[in-house]
Amino acid sequence: MEALHCRSGARPWMDPNEQPLVPLSAFEWQILVCVYDLGSANPIEVSEQLMRRKLRASKPKACGGLLARLAEKGYVAVEPERKPGRGRPPHSYTPLVPRQTVLRWQFQEFVEAHLLTDEELELLPSFLERRVLALV
Repeated sequence: MEALHCRSGARPWMDPNEQPLVPLSAFEWQILVCVYDLGSANPIEVSEQLMRRKLRASKPKACGGLLARLAEKGYVAVEPERKPGRGRPPHSYTPLVPRQTVLRWQFQEFVEAHLLTDEELELLPSFLERRVLALV
């Protein structure tokens, strides 16, 4: 996997002790948010959490594939659940990277990918204020 690098190679907003992260798709981000919500989860639990949060409907098998991809990218740890019964037990996934670190990376990648100007960045506080008021 290739790490993120900005055009200049410098990331002044990043703590120099943090490891570079691989970008997430919108669906991977939604899956990761569910894992953060639950603390640790298997694909069935993530599928149910997606529906509870009204993010999207997704079958556990699809969630399992995305969780495996998140593990490959280094966002989550994976281990088999130890449940009695027949068949292969589902894997359990636990976050490895703090949510705030991932948010910072995702936001910075958005800013860089969309080449936002300083004027456009100045619009963000008013957008966020409207968002907060809409949630109240």
